[in-house]
Amino acid sequence: MDGLETAKLRDPRAYAEAAFAALNAHDIDRFLEFIHPDADFLPLLAGVDGGPYLGIEGVRRWMLDLWDAWESLRAELKAVDAISERVIMIEYILRLRAHGSEVEIETIGFGVFERDETLTKSKSWRFFPTAAEARAAATSVAAGG
Repeated sequence: MDGLETAKLRDPRAYAEAAFAALNAHDIDRFLEFIHPDADFLPLLAGVDGGPYLGIEGVRRWMLDLWDAWESLRAELKAVDAISERVIMIEYILRLRAHGSEVEIETIGFGVFERDETLTKSKSWRFFPTAAEARAAATSVAAGG
């Protein structure tokens, strides 16, 4: 990332929009630019063991697993709330279609990103089924919990 882009991505909405654009474009390398090397990533649809995906390679594996599982996947960012300078809460719509299916599934989700000191890399991503759970987690993270 160049200096101008780094400055722009310090804005929470620009950061979330850029990360979602990379995810929707299936641009793994671009998406991984947003991930801290020691990232701890726990999506709603976690791996078989239910644990987090760790580090750059873990997040890469999550993306590949996700795209293998779904024929079509699109995430639409609906809202961004900066809980603190480093903690962002998002609301999104996820549209999924399984391989060989003509039925699209649509679900609303909520996420919490904790960014590093540069505000350009995510140290953790957590996803929640309700806004109340996400807000509680975001508030806890922002308070250092």
